[in-house]
Amino acid sequence: MKNEIQTKTVCIYGAGGHASVVAATFLANGFAIEGYYDDDSEVVQTSHGKCRPGLRLVGKQDFRLPSSPFCLAIGNNAIRAKLAAQLDCSFTNAVYHPSSFVASCSTVGHGSVVFANATIQLNCQIGKHVIVNTAASIDHECHIGDFAHISPNATLCGNVSVGEGSHIGAGATIIEGIKVGRGATVGAGAVVIRDVEDYATVVGCPARVLYYSQPTKSGAEQVGRSGDDDREHEFLLAVVNKLRASTGKSSLNQIAVEQSLQRDLELDSLDLAEMTVLIESKYGVDVFDEGIATTVQDVISRIKNR
Repeated sequence: MKNEIQTKTVCIYGAGGHASVVAATFLANGFAIEGYYDDDSEVVQTSHGKCRPGLRLVGKQDFRLPSSPFCLAIGNNAIRAKLAAQLDCSFTNAVYHPSSFVASCSTVGHGSVVFANATIQLNCQIGKHVIVNTAASIDHECHIGDFAHISPNATLCGNVSVGEGSHIGAGATIIEGIKVGRGATVGAGAVVIRDVEDYATVVGCPARVLYYSQPTKSGAEQVGRSGDDDREHEFLLAVVNKLRASTGKSSLNQIAVEQSLQRDLELDSLDLAEMTVLIESKYGVDVFDEGIATTVQDVISRIKNR
């Protein structure tokens, strides 16, 4: 991987909504966008950006890298890490939206983006290819590992450590001195008052462990310590039991794919809203985006087809 270089032109790797916000951040700093690139032809075709349709950078023999460095504008932490390892190219220096505040004594690694109204206070160390999203607040002496994502309006109090590849959900609060491990997920709106283990997903106020995941050789995550092949089914069972417990209902030992979310599993509309938040924080997919999902099978199918 070549060293980062300073330039006033950049290339954006990504074609989704996140990429458009990354591009807007560069444009607000007076950069020009040399080009947009993405492997996913379906995403490219539905994008409003000026993308190269279906252009596969990795392993494409006849592709010539542009002269400008790339910013990996992909929201998924694992995919960002994989691309950074595979692409033999230069990456942009960190870019800060003009409305953000980054203390001069803090450091931010190359490829990282700091969005509008975000704050990074004194003596923080932010790694490479990190997303500090809109209005996130990172207080003094925090350490954020490479490929992490701090979501909109998340608050990290002083001396918080976030491990490599971890995701802090929108509106989450982490109190002073807490350590969040590698590959962990903190659910949206959670309040974290205890350390979070590697590959744990925590939700709620105060935050409690919902499940653990394990990284595979491909970089994907596998739910549960047992390595069950049907990880989406196991994950959904854990989510359903969390939602049932919040209203005093007994937990279930298993769920069948034909069961109705509302009739059989006794989930109401508020439960379904929380379900989609939990699923999106793990899989990056809103299961109700393509219309109502009525059964367990509907949900699992949409997760698998993400």
